[in-house]
Amino acid sequence: MVEKNKKYSIINNLIYSYKNLIKYEGKRYFVPTFFYIISGIAFPFMAILLPSEAVKLLSGRGNKLHIFLILSVYILFLLLVKYIYFITKEVSDDMLFFFRSDFFEEVINHILHMNYEKFESSDGQRKLSAAQRAIYEGESQGIEGLLNRVPVLIINTMGLIIYSFIAADINMFIFAFIFLSTVIVSFLNLRAGKWQNEHRKESEKLFNKFKYLRDESIASKNGKDIRLYGLKDWFLNSFNDVMKSYGVFQRKLRGKYFTASTADKILTLIRDGAVYGYLIYEMMNGCRDFLEFGCISDDLKDAHVNKGAIHKIKLENVSYKYHGDSKYAIKHLNLTIHKGEKLALVGMNGAGKTTLVKLICGLYKPTEGKIYIDGIDISKVNRKEYFNEFAVVFQDVSAFAFSIASNVTCRKDSDIDQERMENSLKNAGLFDKVNNYPKKADTILLKELSEDGVDFSGGEMQKLMLARALYKDAPVIILDEPTAALDPIAESEMYDKYASFAENKTSIFISHRLSSTRFCDRIILFENGEIVEEGTHESLIKKNGKYAHMFEVQSHYYKEEECDKDEAAIQ
Repeated sequence: MVEKNKKYSIINNLIYSYKNLIKYEGKRYFVPTFFYIISGIAFPFMAILLPSEAVKLLSGRGNKLHIFLILSVYILFLLLVKYIYFITKEVSDDMLFFFRSDFFEEVINHILHMNYEKFESSDGQRKLSAAQRAIYEGESQGIEGLLNRVPVLIINTMGLIIYSFIAADINMFIFAFIFLSTVIVSFLNLRAGKWQNEHRKESEKLFNKFKYLRDESIASKNGKDIRLYGLKDWFLNSFNDVMKSYGVFQRKLRGKYFTASTADKILTLIRDGAVYGYLIYEMMNGCRDFLEFGCISDDLKDAHVNKGAIHKIKLENVSYKYHGDSKYAIKHLNLTIHKGEKLALVGMNGAGKTTLVKLICGLYKPTEGKIYIDGIDISKVNRKEYFNEFAVVFQDVSAFAFSIASNVTCRKDSDIDQERMENSLKNAGLFDKVNNYPKKADTILLKELSEDGVDFSGGEMQKLMLARALYKDAPVIILDEPTAALDPIAESEMYDKYASFAENKTSIFISHRLSSTRFCDRIILFENGEIVEEGTHESLIKKNGKYAHMFEVQSHYYKEEECDKDEAAIQ
């Protein structure tokens, strides 16, 4: 069942927003905002009074010097109020901007930590999209826009009340002042806009880096590796660096607009009310709703696995169906994977193999039934501790625009074991290629974040994933059709290499091709979320059932493979 968006009252959302603002920026935000509101109300009021007061003084019989001093002090005080207004508004706006940046980190942290099943669901992606709009759409929209409009609404409301009492004194001087102010502000905005346009490439470059990090961190295909290999800190640190650079650019841009950032008194209370209402609507149905969706907690999980031990995994009457689906992807599955066993899981695409892997890894929670590791219910084990026991290579290979060393180790530079990393590259058959680069393992992969980035071929990417699994050296290895894009011969060779490193580990090899399963201790044929045949390769061939039929259909690939091997031996 699809979860409906929660509805919140205006007051409730304001309290929620200000609690988070205080959390990140502290109560110090209210000091400049208070003076921003006071000066925002006082300045137009004082500007309106100045002409009439000047006329009154000049029409009197007082001393001219005395009148000049009074008007000079008045004007200086007016300029001081105007200066206070601009300064405090700038400080308030900056704090809201950095609050939005900090709050974005919380959204990313929630994405990387939330229940993967909820995150991958259509409901989760919809809520994520709404949350992105609430965060990304700038100072006039989303959560920053909501908080930004509160002092503006207060200024306009209080101004309307005050100005209504002096309406009888309104004359052409006021309209002339408004017109002149508009012309001046428009000119300054055009000048600032020209600077912004001249530096657009710089802005686009920063945004493209930001967009890449954002898209890679929220892509559901990457969520598995991010969680299993502990990549959260990479993304948060990279986001922090990009946002710092973007913040410097924004401060420069804000400096250009500084003298033009007067309050827009032309706006009416009705328009402000409409905009404010829209922002509240977006807030209620966007960011907050997403942050409260899919939360999980490990606080009360006190069971522990025997770290690094050869594990036994047992599925007891496990069923699973995706949110909104009436059909089960896995149905009443009972399966025991013995310690140190090499298990092959085969079947056609859509049979439920990948779903089963996500259940075993703890990325999905069973709809029914239990999963045990060494007799311990995995739902009672801390997720991070459980993830550490798995090295998984999925079909959708996930390399990131970081250094080769970071891609292999999934660790910060200061935490990398260089010898272990190099041995992993050697065993994966990738060391010579990497060592030929000028920066060796420090070479950046891909070109999204570096013009000097390098690209790997499909086969080299597979070797990189093998090196990653070797470095982690987890007691459970799972290969979820990582070689599906390769031809059958190359796939068989790759599986042989994986198998050679799977000794004394519990291993699961998944493929819809059967040539790579013969080295396994046991083969399970999966169909429609159920086990239909089980046994060794020889016993299943003798049974002459579905497995034997599939093997016969694919046999021409294996014959070609044997011929190629014979030719290689002759040469």
